[in-house]
Amino acid sequence: MRNSTQSILRSTLLFALMLGLAACGGDGGGDVRGSGGADSTPGTASNTQVADTTSSEVVYAGSVGDGPITGATVTVYSVSGTVLDRIVSDGHAKYQVRIKTRGQDYPLRLEASGGIDLVTGRAPDFTMVSVIVHPSVKTANINPFSTLIALAAEKLPGGISRTNVSTATTRVMDKLSLGLDSRQVPDPITSTITDSNVAHIVKASEALGEVIRRTRDLMATAGQRLDGDAVMAALAADITDGLLDGRGSDASNATISAVAKVVSGQVLVEALSNNLRVDGIVATGVLDQSILTTHPGVSASELTGNVRTTASMLQQARIAVAAARVLDTSTPLANIARVLAGLNANTTASSVATALPADSSLALSGVVGMTPFASPVEIAAVNAVVAAGSSPAAQNTPPSISGSPTVSVVAGNFYSFQPVASDADGNALTFNISGRPGWAS
Repeated sequence: MRNSTQSILRSTLLFALMLGLAACGGDGGGDVRGSGGADSTPGTASNTQVADTTSSEVVYAGSVGDGPITGATVTVYSVSGTVLDRIVSDGHAKYQVRIKTRGQDYPLRLEASGGIDLVTGRAPDFTMVSVIVHPSVKTANINPFSTLIALAAEKLPGGISRTNVSTATTRVMDKLSLGLDSRQVPDPITSTITDSNVAHIVKASEALGEVIRRTRDLMATAGQRLDGDAVMAALAADITDGLLDGRGSDASNATISAVAKVVSGQVLVEALSNNLRVDGIVATGVLDQSILTTHPGVSASELTGNVRTTASMLQQARIAVAAARVLDTSTPLANIARVLAGLNANTTASSVATALPADSSLALSGVVGMTPFASPVEIAAVNAVVAAGSSPAAQNTPPSISGSPTVSVVAGNFYSFQPVASDADGNALTFNISGRPGWAS
C-alpha cells in the first residue's frame, strides 16, 4: 500500500511540474527563442518560431526623418505581412503606436511613406523602413540609416534577426555614417532622439538622403532611370560584405556603388564645413529651422554648426576623395585630399570651412558628373580604392619628387638645387641625400 501511494504521489508531482513548466511559456513580451537557446528571432524560414498565440499590448515610438518628416503614414507589419496598425507622424516628426502583438509576430517591419520633409518641403524621395526585432525594444526610429540597415539585414543569411540587424548596423555605420556620431546616437534605430542629439541625426540623415538623391539623378543622366528605393536596395545589397565596392550580394551594382562613393565625397566635404547642399542649395538654415520646429527646446549651441567631425567621417571622406581621384587627378582634388589628411576628429565645422578650399564642392562636381559614364575598368578602379581604403596602410599614396639638377658647376661659384616634392595624403616629408659629397649640405 505504501509503495502504491508513493507511486501516485510521484506521478502527481511530475504532472504538476509539467504544468508549471508549460505555464512559463512566452506571453509575447518574453525572449523568443528556439531549441538550444540560440538567437531565433522570427522573420525568416531559417528562424525557429515559438508558437506563441498569447497577445500582449505594447507601445512603440520613434522619430521619422530624412529631414524631419511630419504627416508621414507609418504602417506596422507583422513578420507574416499582416498590417497591425497605421499611424501618422505628428508635427514633431514623431509617432507612437499601441498595438497587441504575439511572439510569432516578430520581427515587426515599419514603413514610412508620404508626409512632408521639413528640409526639402516635399514628400520623401524613397520609402523609409525600420525593424523591431523583439518586444523588449520600445524605440524604433525610421530614417535613411534604419532603411539601409533593414535592407542589408534582409540580404544576410537568415534574414532579419537580432544578430543580422546588429551586423548590418555595424557595417552601415562603418562605411556610410556620413558623420553620425556614435557617442551621441549609439544606434540610429533604437536611440532616443533628444534636444541634445537631434542635430546629429538630422544632419547625418539629410547627408545620406543627398547621397541617395544625387546618385539617382546621376544614374539618370547615363540613361539608367532608377528611383530612390532602387538606389537604396543596391547599396544595401552591396554593403552586406562590409564594403561599398560593388561586390556584395547578387543585387549590388558596381556602377551605382562607385557613383555613390564619389558623390559621398562631395556630400561629406559639404557636411564637414556645415555647408550641406540640398537640391543644389546650401541648406544649413533650413536644417536648423527643421530642428527648432520639431524640438523647440534646442539651444543655439545644439544646432548643426556645433556638430563636430568624427574619425569615421574623416576616414570616409578621405577614401571617397581618393576614389574620385582615380578619374580626376587635377590639382584642386589633390588640395582637398591634402587638407582632409591634415584634419583631426572633433574639429569644428568653422575650422574645417577655413581649412578647405572655398570651392571644394564645385571642384568635385566635374568628377561626380563623369562617374556614371566611366568605363567598366574605371568603375572597377574606383571600387578598388574603396576596398583598399578599409586598411589605412593600403590607402597611402607615395610622395612624389622631381627636378633636374645641373650636372656641372664652375669652381668657386655658388651652387644650389632644390627639388619639388609633395605628398597627396598631406603627410610630412623628410629629405635625405644619398652619395652626398663632403662639401655639400
